[in-house]
Amino acid sequence: MTQLRQSLKSFWQSISSLPTRWYLVGILAIATIARLISLTKASIWHDEGFTMMLMRHDVADIIARTARDVHPPLYYIVTHWWSILFSDSEFAIRGLSLLFGLGIVILTYFIVKRLKFSESTARLSTLLVAIGPFLVRYSQEARMYSMAALLVCAATLVMLIALDISKKQSMRRQLLWWLAYGALMAAGLYTHYYVVFIIPVHIGYAIFRFGGISKLVKSKSWWSGNLLATLLFIPWIPSLISQFTRVQSGFWIPPADAETIPTTLMQFSIFNGNIVPSSVEMLLMLAFACILTAVIVRMKKRSNLVFLTAWAFLPLLLVLLISLKQPVYYDRYFVYASVAFYIILAVLIMHKNIRTWMKGILIALVCLVSIIGIYNVYTQANHAMRDVGSYVSANYQPGDVLVSAELYTYFDFSYYNKTNQPVKLLSAEPLSGYGETSLLYDNQRNIVVNSLSDIQPSSSQKRIWVIGKTGEHDYFSKDIPTSWELLDQKQAGDSAVRLYSL
Repeated sequence: MTQLRQSLKSFWQSISSLPTRWYLVGILAIATIARLISLTKASIWHDEGFTMMLMRHDVADIIARTARDVHPPLYYIVTHWWSILFSDSEFAIRGLSLLFGLGIVILTYFIVKRLKFSESTARLSTLLVAIGPFLVRYSQEARMYSMAALLVCAATLVMLIALDISKKQSMRRQLLWWLAYGALMAAGLYTHYYVVFIIPVHIGYAIFRFGGISKLVKSKSWWSGNLLATLLFIPWIPSLISQFTRVQSGFWIPPADAETIPTTLMQFSIFNGNIVPSSVEMLLMLAFACILTAVIVRMKKRSNLVFLTAWAFLPLLLVLLISLKQPVYYDRYFVYASVAFYIILAVLIMHKNIRTWMKGILIALVCLVSIIGIYNVYTQANHAMRDVGSYVSANYQPGDVLVSAELYTYFDFSYYNKTNQPVKLLSAEPLSGYGETSLLYDNQRNIVVNSLSDIQPSSSQKRIWVIGKTGEHDYFSKDIPTSWELLDQKQAGDSAVRLYSL
């Protein structure tokens, strides 16, 4: 045991003695490898397919169509310009999210240092953020979650810098940092609306640092930054209101319950909310809460750990309360909260009362859990529309008709469709033009077919490809006209296609 302790101590000292820049380079290498392992393993899925199709429009059209969806437009605009520079391949577009994820790793180090935690805590925080399964997963997706988390981290760091600048040092410098904060918060809100739930956390911490509400509200610099964020976001508020109204009329997110937050923490930890019984999840969350509370109570300078705790949990709690009336809670909307969760783990492990050898064991344990989580990310990357699209493209004959039997296969199949034949969408009802159909509604006369029996192939070819999901579906059974003959079929993952002739 003594030898083990000495070995752990020597190893930790060697890591701690590395120059900061080289340590961060090593951590970035680890973070990159963790994300590249399964970056393109899974096919583009429905939501990513929406991204791939929307980003091909010009900026004005992206803004107009996003206003009819449920998310703001900034991520799509960024991917539009990114795709022009680096192509619209899976690797390129998901690679943008990967870069956002690497940026989060770097910002984590400086946030922890700015919060006056030790160098060892800052270094461990970057490691846990680098291999945190939840961050790994959403650094691989062609969606806005990683970008939103990066902007929250950047805004948080800028706020901390602004709070550290006293009036005596430079009013102008303080004002510039608060204006930068306002610009970053506006960008965050234009990326994902749930960034708004970090604002109460920032305000609460600013009140503490200023020494009370009265002193905060007297700060012209603070007001200037927040006013800038408000002014920048005001033009989008009418779109936000209309989107919110549509969500109120019906949304797909399931109701929240007592297991919601424990499941989210399991997602943060191991990216699998079903790997342990719900009762064990509750016990783990209770144990974590008790340990965190005990550490906060015993700390003399506890404000920064309280700030991290609020960052990690207040957004979850606020959305959970809202979801009691209207379900709007979804794990992936809280990628930015997971950053604080991993930092808290590092703070607890590096607490001064924990001996060095025990820290080594705890670090090894947390890293092992994270590696299992990354493995879960890899195994769950099993969407396979790429295979279906390749099969159809390879066996397509001129004149064949391609029909997506449901909206949830339209965008991803369209991305992999290399036949130059447009894909039709089976829909019994007209497209509303809201949500995902904002991309299709103005061309539905050419896209939508109300019934499979309405399809009229060309005189030279009478073959129809029907793309859908695996399992029993009406569009593969009773909706098929009796005159159609099944020629071939293919399925991969949860995607399927069947070829018919008349």
